[in-house]
Amino acid sequence: MKKPKHELIIILTLSLLFILLLFLAQRYPNTYRNNLGFLEIVLNFINFCLLPFTLFFTGKNYFNQRNQKRLDAENIDLTLRLRNDDTTPAYHIAIPRYLCSRQEIKGILSDRCRGNYNIPYLSEPAFLDAIVAARSGDSNQLTIYIDTRDELGKFTPLPPATNGGSTWFISRHQGAIDWIKTQSEWHIDHYLTHLDDPAIIQNGDTVLGTLPIHIAAAICAKGAAWYALQLPQEAEQRGSEYSAADMTAMGCTLQRYYIHKA
Repeated sequence: MKKPKHELIIILTLSLLFILLLFLAQRYPNTYRNNLGFLEIVLNFINFCLLPFTLFFTGKNYFNQRNQKRLDAENIDLTLRLRNDDTTPAYHIAIPRYLCSRQEIKGILSDRCRGNYNIPYLSEPAFLDAIVAARSGDSNQLTIYIDTRDELGKFTPLPPATNGGSTWFISRHQGAIDWIKTQSEWHIDHYLTHLDDPAIIQNGDTVLGTLPIHIAAAICAKGAAWYALQLPQEAEQRGSEYSAADMTAMGCTLQRYYIHKA
């Protein structure tokens, strides 16, 4: 499929060609005596009826795609930039792909820093201002993000562990909560929407759910067993709401991992 920019160039070239043919037909009527009337009708129809509409819609499509690329670039910039130093981990925040105002961006990040997405250190006003500034193009340095579901590929799954304490289920999704209740092999003692402080987890506890790498490493260091909630899905579908039946149909599983800080 040709890009809109190429289509625009082709249409402009054809338009100039048709105008040239019309000029030649009028300039040298003897040469085109037999077909002059019909040729004028056809060329006039093409030049003054078809081409303006074609140019309008092709141009509109071209500029819409340019605008979408700009918006995507801004949102990708915001998605990757979280911290600009090497001493703290960076985290992935999926921002909706539409043009948010500066105030809306702060609202999104403020909501997520309350723990809904297990992302710490996002409450400082200066940090929020830095992210907003990064989105507007004031700074170009990006930080590579860590997404737990991508990082798990670097670790080896472990066999199930014997639960010697409480069992915790961590998820903000109602569908996931409903799903775990259908798994008869698990008895959940505590349900949490997020886990910011691993100090509440004790040696021998079992923690189920999706956690940031540094939180998972902290609870494993305390002697607890961590089972990652794994749902096969494309990257753009992450964060979507699913029912318990949907999760079962998609092959949702709980896999034990031991995570340690490098």
